[in-house]
Amino acid sequence: MDFLKIVVIFLLTACLYVSAEKVTAEIAALPQKIRIGLTTDFSIRCLAIPNQHDTGLSKILTLSIKKVQNDVPVTLAVVTPLSAANVMPEARAAKAHGALDHSTNYLNISWKNPESDLAGEYICEGIGVEASGKNIAFSDSIFVSYEYASTEEYVSTLFQLHKELDQSQAKLKAAYAAGNKTQSELVETQTRLSRRQLPDDCIPVVSNATGCDDPKLTVGYHILEIVPKDGLGPIKVLCHVRIQGEGWIVFQKRFDGSVDFYRNFRDYEVGFGTVSPSTEFWLGLENLRRLLVDNGDENGLRVDMTERGTAFNFTRIYPIFRVGPGDGYTLIADGYSDGGKGLSENSGAKFSTYDNDHSLGCPSSLRLAGWWFHEGCGFVNINGLWGLASGEASMFWYEIYNHPTHSMQATEMKFRPFPSPVRV
Repeated sequence: MDFLKIVVIFLLTACLYVSAEKVTAEIAALPQKIRIGLTTDFSIRCLAIPNQHDTGLSKILTLSIKKVQNDVPVTLAVVTPLSAANVMPEARAAKAHGALDHSTNYLNISWKNPESDLAGEYICEGIGVEASGKNIAFSDSIFVSYEYASTEEYVSTLFQLHKELDQSQAKLKAAYAAGNKTQSELVETQTRLSRRQLPDDCIPVVSNATGCDDPKLTVGYHILEIVPKDGLGPIKVLCHVRIQGEGWIVFQKRFDGSVDFYRNFRDYEVGFGTVSPSTEFWLGLENLRRLLVDNGDENGLRVDMTERGTAFNFTRIYPIFRVGPGDGYTLIADGYSDGGKGLSENSGAKFSTYDNDHSLGCPSSLRLAGWWFHEGCGFVNINGLWGLASGEASMFWYEIYNHPTHSMQATEMKFRPFPSPVRV
């Protein structure tokens, strides 16, 4: 009788988790031995491999990577069919990606510059379900070791890194030398032209122009009064005509730090500074929104920048540019491929200042600016503190050099109707 009870219990247990023959797990570590100070990239890859000769598997429900800590498996990352790979808090400074679908079932977790605490036993674990509804559990494990390299290896690696750094700096210096002559000539020309400009109070407001695209406007800067169809009155604007018949409305202009851009939310709504080609100003979020909507809310954005110290010029154009209503003036900037390290990363963010933070985790005081910050702060801060050579509070555009150590001397943000031509 006791023997029959044992058989029944065994059969019931087998119904809950059928054998893993329908699917197997495979785990790999790259590398399997961490060399402290020399290994720069370390990753664990977990695969669920269905049995090609058994068609009874319905789908994989979960796939996870665990690390044994004090004899207890601790989950580091999980992926399901309905969600992307999720990194657990226990996976310090790790990144993960994975997918569960009919073509591939995998989970990958990785670290930069691993230390000895990442050595140990890792487990690839998953749960699937067969066509009958029964669960399938499967797992695999691997042990990762570590070692310290010899002093000679460290010294050799350092020499090689210094050599590569010297070569990179030499190339950069040559590029600067090649471009400096042309850039200095451009700066001299711009200086000569600026000396010939009329003073601010002598620049007339063009009264007979219909807008910045009016063919009567010559190439250069012009001050106009535009009357939007909303009936709220005229707006004084600065037009930058680069090609006759195609003018841009400038809403941000900076070049000498004479105007403080670390201001409260109301200042950013109504604008500050003097609208002029030779002074710094911010046109105001209210005015910007009115003008964009007056164009049918179909506009392109152009950002012109001059780098501090080199006078190198950069231009970025986003053919899709919108600013939402006054509950936060949400930014939409799209159409230019900046790799997620330019203004597109700020797209969808509301405008924040030190007294009205919409960022959900990036206080305006951190970047000393009013801007469209989101929880990760983003990669652009050209309303930052003028005069800083580098850093996240400086006027930087991360995408240009892939870091914020090059700040801008001068910036202009401007827009014009789109899909009419938006040319460089």
